[in-house]
Amino acid sequence: MEEKCRRCGAVLFNKVPLDDKGNFAMEEQTPLSLESEAGVSFFRCPACKAKNIVAADISGDLGKQRITHAKD
Repeated sequence: MEEKCRRCGAVLFNKVPLDDKGNFAMEEQTPLSLESEAGVSFFRCPACKAKNIVAADISGDLGKQRITHAKD
């Protein structure tokens, strides 16, 4: 399963199943790193350089992150 840029549709990273509840984790071999600026976490698209904003949800002991939108 792929996570794609919300701006251009390029593949950011591949996701692998984390548990049987539908949660996913980023593949370990992914060269993309989570960046932070002014308290906002994001993955920068290697194709268009858009910031794909990440919202963190905490559910029990499992931290989940999801990309909500992109901005320049």
